[in-house]
Amino acid sequence: MRLFFIVLSVLILVSCSNEDVRQETSGHADSSSQPKLSSYQVIDVERGGTIQGQVILEGKKPTLPGFEITVNEDICAGAADNNRLKVGPDGGVAWAVVRLVNVEQGKAFPQLDPDALTVDQVGCRYTPHVIAVPVGSNAIFLNSDPTAHNVRVEDTTEKILMNVAQPKQGDRNEFVIEQVGPHSIGCDYHPWMNASIFGVDNPYYAVTGPDGMFTLENIPPGDYELRLWLNGLKAIPQRDNRGVLVRYRFDAPHEATRNVLVKEGETVDEVFSIRADSEV
Repeated sequence: MRLFFIVLSVLILVSCSNEDVRQETSGHADSSSQPKLSSYQVIDVERGGTIQGQVILEGKKPTLPGFEITVNEDICAGAADNNRLKVGPDGGVAWAVVRLVNVEQGKAFPQLDPDALTVDQVGCRYTPHVIAVPVGSNAIFLNSDPTAHNVRVEDTTEKILMNVAQPKQGDRNEFVIEQVGPHSIGCDYHPWMNASIFGVDNPYYAVTGPDGMFTLENIPPGDYELRLWLNGLKAIPQRDNRGVLVRYRFDAPHEATRNVLVKEGETVDEVFSIRADSEV
């Protein structure tokens, strides 16, 4: 078994969230309200600094085996393409979460549009593949497919936090994010479907786009810990005793950290480099 690894002059971290939480709500997210975070204090930041940079893939993009489509092939055929790694033309890596940790005070959280908190189901694929949601806010799940889905939310221990059916097109459900860190999203009807929601406890975070770029702005001067998270890439099919695919599991996420000094009104450039084997 060949595994991906990150080559960085930083510590490799494995995150674990063991808090037992189960939440489900059918209300609407209030994008104008601030998340209720007991340990983070909003202050006026004058001449804050900026951390900007890019997550890049070194070398050739690996070949990821496609997913096995077992049902609803007329709707889901396009979901066979493996979505665990998205690399832009210049090597930028999408869907990576870059954030500051252990931040006690700073700017207010942005007023998020509901679209930024929404995961849609289109062609039996979650869109977008990764979102970040402030703890205390609602993630929104939509079913835009003309077929039934269910939304299963798990923490890093595979404890199920929510499992709700969406039997028809247009169904909508919400889920309160109460844990910092990644939440895995899956569908029991369509076992290849996968996505992640990353809970954050301060406003200094970004999910990289197709170019792999990120920017964290208006940071109070000081020493900070900058962390990278990228979902695991190796897909491992799980089958029942009849050989029927029931779900995929994935290898450990790629995580790294580095210390960054932010000075008043200045910009710090950081690049995270990922090097991978040619196959998974």
